[in-house]
Amino acid sequence: MRIRIPRGLIVATIGGLAALTVSARAGEIEIIDSVPHVHNGARPAGARETIRLEELWRTGGPDDDVFFGLITQVRADEAGDIYLLDSQLCEVAVYSPEGERRRTLFREGEGPGEVTRPRDLALLGDGSVGVVREFPGLMVRVDRENTPLPNIEVQAPDGGGFMIVDACHAGGGTLLLGGTVSHQAQGSRQQRVHYLGIFGPDGIERARVAEQSHQRDFEHLVIAEREALPAFWWASAVGADGRVYVAPHRDRYRVEVFSPAGELERVITRDYAHVRRTDDEWRRLYESFERAMQDADIPYTIEIERDEYDILPLQHGVRVREDGTLWVLPGRGVRDQPPGVMLTFDVFDAEGRFERQISIAAPHDGVWDGFFLVGEDLVVIVTGHVEAVLAQYGGGNSTYETDDDDSAMEVICYRMAGI
Repeated sequence: MRIRIPRGLIVATIGGLAALTVSARAGEIEIIDSVPHVHNGARPAGARETIRLEELWRTGGPDDDVFFGLITQVRADEAGDIYLLDSQLCEVAVYSPEGERRRTLFREGEGPGEVTRPRDLALLGDGSVGVVREFPGLMVRVDRENTPLPNIEVQAPDGGGFMIVDACHAGGGTLLLGGTVSHQAQGSRQQRVHYLGIFGPDGIERARVAEQSHQRDFEHLVIAEREALPAFWWASAVGADGRVYVAPHRDRYRVEVFSPAGELERVITRDYAHVRRTDDEWRRLYESFERAMQDADIPYTIEIERDEYDILPLQHGVRVREDGTLWVLPGRGVRDQPPGVMLTFDVFDAEGRFERQISIAAPHDGVWDGFFLVGEDLVVIVTGHVEAVLAQYGGGNSTYETDDDDSAMEVICYRMAGI
């Protein structure tokens, strides 16, 4: 059932049927099957703000003794310590807010506290640190001092198929995992379902919040970006209250908000025009997938989209701040920026209204460098992050190698001035 609410009315909404004023800046709210859909125009209610970054410390890079293999995730704990997941070295490096390397968690292997092919990192509510292994799907856990804890064995929802885990998020007691369940179909075909779901500590899925399915034919193998990299694995987040925020589609500017139990509570959209990738961006993406497939022993075809994702997944385009604001990074937010600006976020208030845009002024590339918001006012930049991570996901290669000596990954920690 659809009910269109005119501007200016007060309607009942989620969170205990609290009153929500619908104003011109919010566009209108449409109730569809009892769920508020908050639609916003192309422009925010307020002006664009620019935040400058103050460098605190850096490590890695071509001129440092510290070497990073492939940093795929950055998190921060309540004390401000920063956790860097190195998927190539199979370890998590822990740095203090001042840039001192405190310790290293995990190591490569199959034993307690050991992991192979780690894909993502989460800090769990019980104080443990978890990294997800791709296959067979598993979350390996240690405490903050690297003492091994019981693993979480991720189970296929129907008890069958191969369970792969590629992404994880945690907050407010909610554990969100994303990956692929694959089943053998007829002949050379494999049925693959990409999922994002809320899981319990027993590894059983409690609720699914997004999915996408396709078949892969190994006699005529096509590695398509649209199929290999669903938007929702990383264009998603968990708030401090356990609510889940996810952008389920690559070609729609739409964020869905779920309760910790997996019930759809709100949908947030805004008017948005797709952005076209440049020829150079398309070529670099294609080459990243080629690197991932370099060890394949069967013929294959690679398909890369000409249009960019509306909400960027590998730049973690959905973020939820402690104050309840939603920061969304669209494809346009990393292109055609003002001089000196790395990227621009769309910022929505806790009700889903498009309040403002925040530009980040920094000497980095918003398309290819990783941008991580950690804590209230800290930012970590990982150079070359996006292109390196892409090299894993065409066919699953877990290393990233290049002949360019200047391409060694560097980590720079900044403070956001004036936020």
